[in-house]
Amino acid sequence: MFDVDKFRRDVERTEAALRAKFHRDSGDLASLMRHAGRRLPPRAHRAAEEIERAQQLAGHPKLAKQLDQDSLKQPFRRIDAAVAAYDGKDHRKGLLLGVLSSMAFNVLVFVALLIAFARWQGLF
Repeated sequence: MFDVDKFRRDVERTEAALRAKFHRDSGDLASLMRHAGRRLPPRAHRAAEEIERAQQLAGHPKLAKQLDQDSLKQPFRRIDAAVAAYDGKDHRKGLLLGVLSSMAFNVLVFVALLIAFARWQGLF
């Protein structure tokens, strides 16, 4: 038997975890997952889509009987594991290192072109 109240509590718990990790004040599961974007793996997004489909069915008493409580545990686990594994500090560090490495490469290319131009003009 599908317990709608337990399902709603699980959805609220997952939404609360997403809000806390990604610093959002409001939003449903779909908007929170859109905000998380590529910071969460595709399997977490697929799990959220499965939960959203189940939410639509759970809103109707007769259609809620089609849902299986045990099969919906896995999508919640996937999202919870992905949210727990996300490290915002490491993500920001990776972005900063990417920008700095790009700038360093551009400086090296500029110096190489400057030396090549100086040799071509006979200045070096």
